[in-house]
Amino acid sequence: GEEERKAMAELEAKKAQEALKA
Repeated sequence: GEEERKAMAELEAKKAQEALKA
């Protein structure tokens, strides 16, 4: 659903940020 997709996007964004920081 929408909430699920939103959570997925948040997770992906978090992963991307972590990768950039590392």
